[in-house]
Amino acid sequence: MRRASYAMLPATFLNSLASAQPWQVISLHPAGARSSEVSAVQAGAQFGTVFLTQSGRPQGGFWLGSAGTWTALADPDHNSYVEGSNGPVQVGVFSGQACLWQGTPQSRVDLVPPPSAGAANSGAVAVAGTTQVGGILVLSTGLDHAVLWRGTPESFVDLNPTGASQSTANATDGVFQAGSVSWATGGPHAAIWQGTPGSVLDVSPLGSTASEIMGMAPGVQVGYANFPGSTHAALWRGTTASYVDLTPPGGTLAKFYATTSVVHVGVLAQGSLARAAVNFGSPNSWVGLQQFLPAQYGGYSQANAVYQNGPTIYVGGWAQNAETGFHEAVLWIGTVPCYANCDGSTAGPSLTANDFQCFLNKFATADPTANCDGSSVTPILNANDFQCFLNAFAARCS
Repeated sequence: MRRASYAMLPATFLNSLASAQPWQVISLHPAGARSSEVSAVQAGAQFGTVFLTQSGRPQGGFWLGSAGTWTALADPDHNSYVEGSNGPVQVGVFSGQACLWQGTPQSRVDLVPPPSAGAANSGAVAVAGTTQVGGILVLSTGLDHAVLWRGTPESFVDLNPTGASQSTANATDGVFQAGSVSWATGGPHAAIWQGTPGSVLDVSPLGSTASEIMGMAPGVQVGYANFPGSTHAALWRGTTASYVDLTPPGGTLAKFYATTSVVHVGVLAQGSLARAAVNFGSPNSWVGLQQFLPAQYGGYSQANAVYQNGPTIYVGGWAQNAETGFHEAVLWIGTVPCYANCDGSTAGPSLTANDFQCFLNKFATADPTANCDGSSVTPILNANDFQCFLNAFAARCS
């Protein structure tokens, strides 16, 4: 779960951010809970953790679009978290160890590391396809190691490369894994693996004091890079040279946690507070999500997860209740400003033949972002989506 909070930070950033279309906001905070948070979003469901009022224990579970639908995936007598979800699988932590579920408490599979790993505890934070990633705390050193599983405890792989003091794995696209590696000296370096510790690729930007990949989708990785006096929202496409800084001019704190390839979410410092924001691929295309929240959410907020169904965007996270001071789970629902710009290009002309190829690729791989008409009847992807995309392309972008 993305538990990071940010202290009061002075920040100035470009006032002429992307024009904000109205977003729908749904509070998912269950009645009687102390605090709650969304960590993952899928079609029709949101996943995360609720802290119970009486015991204060965290309890992982899911919602189906409203606070009253909260359903726990673990009993209240054990600490549990749901950190990630993809398709039918959810991953997280149960009683100090990594686990996965498939929608019910009875489906839980404990991904306990082998004794040879020397793990004091473990956790899974992201899943895609048959791959789950997370970390272990090594008892002998007190340091973290990035790890992966493929559905069973026996499939455990320690990704910590030779020469690294510690590492973290925060994201996977089903083929690659991403997070950070700390070498003998200095802060963490953004890193990408392909299944083995020896495959690690350090993609830390030149001049950064620390960097980390927090989320990824096929072909895109997002996170942050620290430079003296500021934290910058970062995007990569698999190499060090592909690094792009998406921080607004003058911004001193911006950070991504998740992406759909063209929609990136995280936090942006607005005044003295770091608050939930969404970005559409350029430093000038940020939209602050705090402005759409009800008045009782006057403090910090954070966007942890994003899911795109055609032009519709679902963003999950939390907002601080000004009266209680606790986090409360929130779902924002909006639309992509220029859906026809499938490849997310920012150089003019933004709409080209590449967008048609992008849409064809997404349709062929059953990517939900290709569901242009937003249909929910099987087959969800059909000829109507091609006509919908053609119409959107012909209408151009304002």
